[in-house]
Amino acid sequence: MIRAGKKPEVVDFEIGPLGVGVGERLYGFREIRSFWIEYDPALDIKELSLQLKKWYHAYIKIPIYEQNPVQLRLILLSFLPEVEHKDTLADMVSRRLGI
Repeated sequence: MIRAGKKPEVVDFEIGPLGVGVGERLYGFREIRSFWIEYDPALDIKELSLQLKKWYHAYIKIPIYEQNPVQLRLILLSFLPEVEHKDTLADMVSRRLGI
């Protein structure tokens, strides 16, 4: 709710041999428990979810915009297990509000 009035920050992300880079931050594969790609064209949802091993920062949600989700999935399967990540109540509310 606090961020409702702000435009989302656009950051680049990349997948490399050491981990997933999001902006200036690199999440090493050792820090990531699993990944899930949420793709639903009807609802305009296309995002990569990373479940971190840290209990206080459990998930990172990354919009993947123009990336091919199938290709992204194949790359990530080389490094991480794929486990479905259920949306939290906060995720569902933010999508409804367009945040």
